[in-house]
Amino acid sequence: MNNTIPVELYAQPEQYKMLGMKPGTPEVWEDSLRTSGAQGEYEWWYFDSKLEGGGNLVIVFYTISPMDNQNGGFAPLCHAESYAARWHGNQGSPRPGRG
Repeated sequence: MNNTIPVELYAQPEQYKMLGMKPGTPEVWEDSLRTSGAQGEYEWWYFDSKLEGGGNLVIVFYTISPMDNQNGGFAPLCHAESYAARWHGNQGSPRPGRG
């Protein structure tokens, strides 16, 4: 069974136009909430960083916990994880049990 999902990078002016966007010009509507807060809906934004010491930091912002969204609405929360540098170079994964 092939679980590969094809991906295409939209970078041509006609592709931006098709999406109602302009290359190099982020619009206000592109940086906003896309869900209504209905039951079962949530959004998240994340930030991944590589620290000077070789570790990693991941910060995730949620509109509501995906596990607790029984009735809908918003209850913003933030989750942060850091991983110490425990491998050599760029080999393996910083996440425990994954490399």
